[in-house]
Amino acid sequence: MRWIGFLFAASLTACVASPVSETQQPRLPTPDEVERYVREHWPSYTERSARFAGRASERPNLEGVRAGTCEPYFGGFDCVFFVTVKFSDDQLLEQRLKSYFVRDANGIRETIVLVHEIPRQRQ
Repeated sequence: MRWIGFLFAASLTACVASPVSETQQPRLPTPDEVERYVREHWPSYTERSARFAGRASERPNLEGVRAGTCEPYFGGFDCVFFVTVKFSDDQLLEQRLKSYFVRDANGIRETIVLVHEIPRQRQ
């Protein structure tokens, strides 16, 4: 049996099941937009940051954020950014994180990308 992968982007209001042409693609997020989003939504990133640092029981404080790059991806944007976090022992750590963003009337927002594989019928 052969497998074929399908990509679904799920959020509270949108589902993307096929790529959007470049002419329909919304403008890329600016570095300022990404940095502002991460700062304003840091509580949703703390668990991920702690887990990647091997300190899952802690909640690091955000000391700095620097935008990296954003690429168009299935109607949204796959963005890389760098955060500097501080743990309870005052250790500073820089981490590379990624988020998938979509743009709406209020700006950018992070959403979750689910990958679902289904069996492909043999012919």
